[in-house]
Amino acid sequence: MSSESDKRAAAQAAAALVEDGMKVGLGTGSTAGYLIAGLGERMAEGGLSGARFVATSFGTELLAREWRLPLRQLNDADIDGALDIAIDGADEIGPGWELVKGGGGALLGEKIVFSAAERVVIIADGSKRVARVGERAPIPLEVVPAARLTVSAKLESLGFDVTLRAAERKSGPVVTDHGNLLLDIRTTEPIDAVALERDLCAIPGVVECGIVVDVATDVIVAEDGAVTHSTQPGE
Repeated sequence: MSSESDKRAAAQAAAALVEDGMKVGLGTGSTAGYLIAGLGERMAEGGLSGARFVATSFGTELLAREWRLPLRQLNDADIDGALDIAIDGADEIGPGWELVKGGGGALLGEKIVFSAAERVVIIADGSKRVARVGERAPIPLEVVPAARLTVSAKLESLGFDVTLRAAERKSGPVVTDHGNLLLDIRTTEPIDAVALERDLCAIPGVVECGIVVDVATDVIVAEDGAVTHSTQPGE
């Protein structure tokens, strides 16, 4: 099966976890797009009564509105800063469920939604499994524009290759939903994901980094049509 078929299969398995009345965080990216379509189809058929949804990005919000999903903000009274479940894709999934997020540029919104959710479900096709985070995908950092050069210099001094993410269909850099820039970093050195997340986020001017550790409660991976749903002990 194609990676797109596997993405759809993983998303469908995750969509089945959503029940009536749930408060649900919706991820960003192509795999999350299949999730939103599946949830929209269920609602159109009369299911998911009372369910409410919080988007991690403006792009996700637009897609969710196309599918007529009832959207809320985390600060709304009927959400009150807490979600039952958040479902999202990942750029990489390490052996200890360390993740790389932010390929779609929504890492800040995604990590905020993750922090509000009781259950965080990661959906992916098999190609996203890696031996270590940063093995294939760059690690994104969201950076305030005024700090781009100082943050880049600090990262380079730490041995990282640094690239300002450029927009594909316009001249200039990618600008996030929050008005910031994205730096993509790479290294061939071994990574301690826990320490690196802490150290990157401590650099002045870095708003958020794309490493996610100790957050996922479930990982659903589809590969060659076979879907595997793993949960953390105690979940």
